[in-house]
Amino acid sequence: MEYQQDGLCSIHNHDFMTNPSFVQAYNRGVQAAGDYHWHWRVHIGLWAAKNASFLSGDFVECGVNRGFMSSAIMEFLEWDKREKLFYLLDTFSGLDMRYVSKEDIDCGAVEKNAKALDSGFYVTTTDSVTKNFSQWSNIKIIPGSIPDTLPQVNSKEIAFLHLDINCSPPEIAALEYFWNSLVPGAMVLLDDYAYKGYESQKHAMDLFADKKGVLIASLPTGQGLLIKPKIKSVIEPKKPSKDYKFDSVPIKVNSTNHAISERLLKAFSTSMNRLATLPRIPKGAEDLWDRIYGKDLADISTVLNCDNPKLLSEFLQDFGNSYVWFGGITTSIDGYTPSKDPDDISEAYYASIRKLAEYLGILQATCPEKSNGITKTSLSAIELLTQIESHLTISIVPPLGIIHTDGVRIGDYLLHYRHINALYAADRVSRLTDHRSRVAEYGGGIGLSALYSRRFGRVDYTIFDLPITLVLAGNYLIQALGPENVCLFGEQTRPNAIKLLPFWESDFVPASTFDLTLNQDSFPEIDTEILNSYVNTIARTTTKYFLSINQEYAYPKTVHEIVGNDPRYKKVYRHPCWVREGYVEELYSL
Repeated sequence: MEYQQDGLCSIHNHDFMTNPSFVQAYNRGVQAAGDYHWHWRVHIGLWAAKNASFLSGDFVECGVNRGFMSSAIMEFLEWDKREKLFYLLDTFSGLDMRYVSKEDIDCGAVEKNAKALDSGFYVTTTDSVTKNFSQWSNIKIIPGSIPDTLPQVNSKEIAFLHLDINCSPPEIAALEYFWNSLVPGAMVLLDDYAYKGYESQKHAMDLFADKKGVLIASLPTGQGLLIKPKIKSVIEPKKPSKDYKFDSVPIKVNSTNHAISERLLKAFSTSMNRLATLPRIPKGAEDLWDRIYGKDLADISTVLNCDNPKLLSEFLQDFGNSYVWFGGITTSIDGYTPSKDPDDISEAYYASIRKLAEYLGILQATCPEKSNGITKTSLSAIELLTQIESHLTISIVPPLGIIHTDGVRIGDYLLHYRHINALYAADRVSRLTDHRSRVAEYGGGIGLSALYSRRFGRVDYTIFDLPITLVLAGNYLIQALGPENVCLFGEQTRPNAIKLLPFWESDFVPASTFDLTLNQDSFPEIDTEILNSYVNTIARTTTKYFLSINQEYAYPKTVHEIVGNDPRYKKVYRHPCWVREGYVEELYSL
């Protein structure tokens, strides 16, 4: 009898379909989700899970939906008899559009997602999922978007990883996150690797595999299978000795003193009191930073509302000491770092330094025609940094001990990739301005670009941001620059002090106040109504330039589409950012 299901037609033996254990497991999947008619695909899943069950480590599924595959696996393995935990991660509401790449969009991911939601193929709550998995005890259902939820998997060893998210960035993020936890021989099953219409996922996975020196088996079921090597891959080239490494510098004990905390709390309170007197700020749907501060950083809101300087000092002493999935307000390992392996981190951060050197013309630009795409140099790492400082004419050494810093250690230098990003932005600002210029930045994070801009002589600098972020920026900049060089909201303005203002205060800035306005890492991530308000305010308050360094994952909600179509903004240039892959740098004159 010919097998013909799920895009696969075969005359070869498939008597597994009549095996009682398989039939029972498959039927349990049908009970969970209905019959997808994909017996051979499930057969592969059960085979991989069975082999993984002999290894130490837990099971993880990223992309669960109603739970067909995981239910079949747990039925097949008599799950509660095994001393393993099965982690089940999903939004349980379809794709999170923040994490859909342009390549995924080109492959129809948005349309497929809408169809799956409209037809009821995708669940929209966890109710039925929780009921389905109530049969087993050794499970953990983790609702939410990947990579946001990955830190909730606290297993140190993973034996089986099933990826079925239907878009590439979360799948790559999950594979990067779990790679070092996968035990030798661990099974990684990629549901859509070879499936027609999901080419973006295959391309992303192939790039990952190539980087790790491993191969993915392409299966006629549309799946892909990767087995974690039991020894270091023999095809991975031997790494030459290097003069840089991963390192960390912790926060100095009691770095945030009582006086700083009092200033920060007073400014925060003044901001909140001011907000209460204003008309409602236009606001549409919840945006990324609403979610971050409402969930991931809820503790700092609680601390600030206590209005206790000692409590705030203690909180800041511990803040940013560990991994966070988002970036911008810490210099610890974050979700933009491709791996948690120290060697991988040092390589990634050093690659950012090389990109900065290419931008400055110290190194020739990366040549794709080279075998590995990396231009060779006779310069040591310390010589490269010395030449970068010589070209920039400023010290690039960041202040350490104020907040926890993970980075690449090169001699006395310790640099996080965000230091490199900030150096680049500050240099771009310095080339467009002079020492008399007035600069504004919307969404300044902890103030790294402001700090480096000050070293370039741009001392009239204003940051507009969320009040909570300004607390973190104030803490960092006050310690880095001295208390007299930072002016918090509500304090008397001091000449040449960096001014930190809540974002709504931009509406009250006089016309033509700034020569240049900068935004990086945020405009595509915020509410559309607020973004449009910013566009109007920048046009009113800025006399010369608006500089943007942002990604375009939320297309068509991009700087190019929103600002570029505003007649008040005249495009000067648009090109990929030198130091940030996937980011676009745009300059507009006003």
